[in-house]
Amino acid sequence: MNPAVNAITATDFPAARAAAKRAEKQVLDGEPLGLLHGLPLGVKDLENTAGLLTTYGSPMSRGNVPTQGVVLVERLRAAGAIVTAKTNATELGAGANTRNPVWGATGNPFNTALNAGGSSGGSAAALACDMLPVCTGSDTGGSLRIPASKCGVVGFRPTPGLVPNSRKLVGWSPISVVGPMGRTVAEACLQLAATAGISAGDPLSFPVDPLGFAAPADIDLNTLRVGWTEDFGSCDVDASIRQLFRERIALIAPSFRSCEEVRFDLGDVHRCFDVIRAESFVAGLYDVILSPTTPVSPFPWQQLYAAQIDGREQDNYYRWLALTYVVTSRRTPPCRCHADSITPACHSACSSSGRFMATARHSPSRTRWSRSSRIAGIAPPATGSVEAHEAGRVAQIDRDLASPL
Repeated sequence: MNPAVNAITATDFPAARAAAKRAEKQVLDGEPLGLLHGLPLGVKDLENTAGLLTTYGSPMSRGNVPTQGVVLVERLRAAGAIVTAKTNATELGAGANTRNPVWGATGNPFNTALNAGGSSGGSAAALACDMLPVCTGSDTGGSLRIPASKCGVVGFRPTPGLVPNSRKLVGWSPISVVGPMGRTVAEACLQLAATAGISAGDPLSFPVDPLGFAAPADIDLNTLRVGWTEDFGSCDVDASIRQLFRERIALIAPSFRSCEEVRFDLGDVHRCFDVIRAESFVAGLYDVILSPTTPVSPFPWQQLYAAQIDGREQDNYYRWLALTYVVTSRRTPPCRCHADSITPACHSACSSSGRFMATARHSPSRTRWSRSSRIAGIAPPATGSVEAHEAGRVAQIDRDLASPL
């Protein structure tokens, strides 16, 4: 089956068989069993999996065998799932057509000449073909939802932090999440119950009762007020999709208390997503971003605010705070910096999962990394680092996505 769709990448069948034997013995011995006991698991090839080749679909990581798995994978293992294989993904998760230079393209289970969506296309195709009963996915702009839709399975994007995402580079950003995929809603719920809950690896995670997700809630559809839109007022949608969507809405509308079209005005929503997405990729380039803290030297206190900066009139009384509020806006904790006398201080922002990273002092000739940063083991970013190459590769992928493999 797999040669037809190319959903499965790296495998370790001997280890999986050995784990299955142990799982069988646990059942026969009457031992306590996890939610996913004995179920073969496919892990998206963006998630580090201890002892199993993890390439991120990139030639840079063609030989990468992690020694430690991400929180998501370790929780699934703890719930009894047996890591059997990695599933194909787009290179570094960029784009929604699952193909990459390492493993090639994943075909749609209904027509292998068509795409399976992405970036979790390998997981979706494997589930649709019944090759695996449990598969993981992740989602920034639709990577759980789009392949599930194209392959006829279930992909659920959880609330950020519900399922800890320990691999994201911007720890305080909610844009990228990991979550369950399944052949049915019930299967996706079971995986969600096995992975939800607080973790030190994700600063957005929070306490929750995981077993509350173990089965779909019994909801009376007649109590629901449903709104629908074909395009959120801002998205291009093929006429055939619009027509099919309207037909489906007409079929299900009588099941609800109310069902009506909703109009949206989301402004420049595409630019908003572009910036937040780019922020996550740029995090791979640098450990710390440095900037001035204030755009002007101290002015007389009788002056309420800086009305002009470098000859430019400020829009309002707080626009002169822009150097600091742009960091506030990205939800990342600033790292503490200071300066001599009343020289404008150096301001920095941590790029990874909530780490307190460095204290730096600016001088005309150099930036000096302080003793506290050395204690923390932080040094100026090395030229040619893997992270820098990876971020550069993502930029290249964005330019080349339309080209053939």
